[in-house]
Amino acid sequence: MLDLNKKLFYSLCSLNVDFFVYKGLEHFNEDASGDRGDIDIFVSSESMSVFNEVIKELKFSCVKVTHISTFYYGIDLKENKPSLIEVVNMIPVGKKANKNYFLPLEYKDFELADHEKYKHVKVLSQKDQLKLNLLINSSNGNELKSDKIGFEFGDLSSYRTLDRLLLSLFSDYKSKCFCELFEKNKSLYLIKNKNNLLKSFLKKVYYKFKILLGFPFFRIRKFGRLIAFVGVDGAGKTTVTSKIESMKYFKTTGLKCMYFGNNEYWIPGLNYLAGKVNNKFLKLILSMVARFDRQSRVFIALFYMLQGRDVLADRYYYDDIFTLTFNKKECNGTLKSKVRVFLISLFSVRMLYTPTKTLFLNVSPDVAYSRKQDYCFKKLESNIDGYRELMAKRDEVIYIDADQDFDLVFKKVISEIVS
Repeated sequence: MLDLNKKLFYSLCSLNVDFFVYKGLEHFNEDASGDRGDIDIFVSSESMSVFNEVIKELKFSCVKVTHISTFYYGIDLKENKPSLIEVVNMIPVGKKANKNYFLPLEYKDFELADHEKYKHVKVLSQKDQLKLNLLINSSNGNELKSDKIGFEFGDLSSYRTLDRLLLSLFSDYKSKCFCELFEKNKSLYLIKNKNNLLKSFLKKVYYKFKILLGFPFFRIRKFGRLIAFVGVDGAGKTTVTSKIESMKYFKTTGLKCMYFGNNEYWIPGLNYLAGKVNNKFLKLILSMVARFDRQSRVFIALFYMLQGRDVLADRYYYDDIFTLTFNKKECNGTLKSKVRVFLISLFSVRMLYTPTKTLFLNVSPDVAYSRKQDYCFKKLESNIDGYRELMAKRDEVIYIDADQDFDLVFKKVISEIVS
């Protein structure tokens, strides 16, 4: 079981939340380990406020609300796997597409037990689980023979609400099939789902349409965040962001990586010209065009953010400030260098959007140079000193020790993104 799910169930038990896993026990181990699907939990209406506090504390996000249940999505920072929880306050029954009835049963109407492997996971007793399985299967149209249901109707007690419901729904169980009896008696003994079925259908169509338009499968924010990754070459920015983008949790919640550096241009032919032109004046003109190219990418980032996606921006915002500061320091007082700094200052307009969060991957010269040798060690050392000096003046910047083992850096970055 994921550490995140262990904390969830332990917290629910310690705070005396009325809950139990009401179905899917045959594959519960896989679901709880983040390897399969969602965990189906019944929570009493009275306990929902405490349940929501626990969910918030563990950084789960509410990602979907339907006419029968609410879905919560979180990430386990230990194993970097997602956890999906589906919560109901009344147990829904009916055909899978609609689930247009609820069982008139409350938390106190069930007999509970501890899960055979996980003591903090509450489940139904074996007998009550068999009874609930009959109700769910017959409502779905899955027929069970009388000798296969796992209990005897003659043993049912009229003092228990669950047993009385079974006796009422399937009073003629010896002569008719359970599915037929359920369809015949459901409107008499079950609670009709008051949600408008047409409204529910339109919601599903709207949801599917948004997915087709590129919105995240699980949208956890109305408006995404722009998270800037700052640091010299060799700090590990691209390695970290590309691995994060490939993770299941971030794929489903919607996350995009964007590069704002000078190695990849969007304007056709700019990459080719940048490598061919030797004239210094033309190079300066090209550098101005390159800056425009970089700044125009902000609009693409904003489009993703409007979809609710987070954007991880490699070489964004502070790199331009650093370049301008560095060029001013390099100015040797000649007319030529002064003109160069003036033109760079003129065209080096700051990005239109300030980062929501900035992560500075602070790396030592030796470690950075061992990873990348794009330029000489002395220049790399000078750049690192410059970045550190600039970042020290920015209270909003979060420092990440990029000299550490990659897994430690990776987990620290994910923790900052999720927080």
